[in-house]
Amino acid sequence: MLATSKAASAIRSWRHFEYVEDIPRFSGNWTESSKVPLPPFIGISRLAYPGQDLLYYHSAVMVTFIGAGQCVYQLMKVSVLMQRYSSQAEAVIYTPHGVNPREVEPLTTALPPVDTLALLHGLHDITLTSKAQLNLGAHNGLKVQRIIRSKYWVATHDEIKVGGGLVSWFLNRKSITLREALEKEGEECNDKIGLAALAEVNFVDISNGESLILE
Repeated sequence: MLATSKAASAIRSWRHFEYVEDIPRFSGNWTESSKVPLPPFIGISRLAYPGQDLLYYHSAVMVTFIGAGQCVYQLMKVSVLMQRYSSQAEAVIYTPHGVNPREVEPLTTALPPVDTLALLHGLHDITLTSKAQLNLGAHNGLKVQRIIRSKYWVATHDEIKVGGGLVSWFLNRKSITLREALEKEGEECNDKIGLAALAEVNFVDISNGESLILE
């Protein structure tokens, strides 16, 4: 069982699972997040750093791995299993509420290098009153995408949820499409090359029960 630190602490108190491990923060080297029982060509880490976000609400979980072809080659060389991988890795980044762009900047200087295969980031902007930002939405997603240049962007956590009680009176949801977000970026940004790169991303909206093959 892998979980964030506070969740891991709660899970251990249940005394149900034999093994519970904290997911480490990304240190700049993805191989350091490849811990037992994970195989050495897979790492799981968090993009969240101290003092930048209360309770790390706007953070992300990153699954990093070496491509299948590289794995076969590496596994044929038994000695490699005892060493740090130097090969470039791919990553899937999952952030249900959105992640602050500064949290993903370490990926640009990661060693070994990391290419983002897929970013799972919602489009809807959701607030609780005017001060508490819950889901950061499409405009934030574009800022993140400009940094990591993910091959795929998959919408997540945008399903309409039925809320009740006192919270439902203060919950505000703004539905934003990727086109609308790009148009606003175009009005505010002079970086034409950066905008072109954003427009080329493979955006996919997957309905419940559907699947996507990442190539």
